Amino acid sequence: MRIEFYLPTIQQDGAPINPHTLQEWRVIVTGYMVRTWGGCSSHSVSGDWLDTEGRLHSEDCRVIYSFGAMTPERATSLRELSACACVVLNQSAIMVAIDGVADFVTKSLQSDGLTD
Repeated sequence: MRIEFYLPTIQQDGAPINPHTLQEWRVIVTGYMVRTWGGCSSHSVSGDWLDTEGRLHSEDCRVIYSFGAMTPERATSLRELSACACVVLNQSAIMVAIDGVADFVTKSLQSDGLTD
């Protein structure tokens, strides 16, 4: 299966994420993918979203992805990584996708179900 982590560039309040922090998180997520699935690739995408006040934001994101089996342990570690990213990057949720199915993980480790 294909596992994707969407690394945002804009905070939930619409402010840009500090470039140094963003680079640190790119290294963290890349390292996680390499250790977990043996390697990864990435590409840039653009996306749009509404904040809690209904304002439209557009941002560039980096999709870091890998291929492999999703086990319950890996799903838990991916949720933990995503929840931590939510806090540090000031996000309401981090999007991951498993075989094309989007999942939004919040600061409280809630998830739509990575292993479904």
